[in-house]
Amino acid sequence: MQIFDVVLNTDTIAVLAPPNTIDLSVDFGAQGERGSRVFVGSGNPNNTGVISSSETIQAYDLFINTSTASEYSWLYQYISKPAGFSWDPVLKLQPSMYSKTIEATFSSGIATVAIPLSDIISDANISDVDRYIVQVTPVYSDPAAISINSKTIISTNFQIVVDGVGYTSSNWSQLSGVVKLQISITVV
Repeated sequence: MQIFDVVLNTDTIAVLAPPNTIDLSVDFGAQGERGSRVFVGSGNPNNTGVISSSETIQAYDLFINTSTASEYSWLYQYISKPAGFSWDPVLKLQPSMYSKTIEATFSSGIATVAIPLSDIISDANISDVDRYIVQVTPVYSDPAAISINSKTIISTNFQIVVDGVGYTSSNWSQLSGVVKLQISITVV
């Protein structure tokens, strides 16, 4: 089949026209492999009975854990390993968060707050303090300014050292005594 039929052809001019008929054949090829599926269930998908035995699991399928236990909201992927296929956690869909109003005792403008790690994260041991995003807001009757001096992990506690000043009687001075602080921590 040609794209155009030659209607007239001389050395100086060529006239082209579309073909009189076009033959079009439509056929379906062989069915390919299915794409990845997303499964949802309660618990670790590596445990027996979490995914129904009637399901056909293939490489790169995904699983979301809806259990309220420590592995809640983890996304798993079924991947190949030297010992065979297994479900590996790849992403926490809901990051660990902590938010609470506490009373901190300031002395010379400095207060140390210790929060048990188990109150912040329940299913992982994250020792890199740079992954803990901390926001501290004073609940104070006069204007106040707070800054985070340091954050460390000591034993089973996440420790924050904050510096604070308050504005009273037309003067800024270091905070002293008990001050309420709203603390929000997100682990990334």
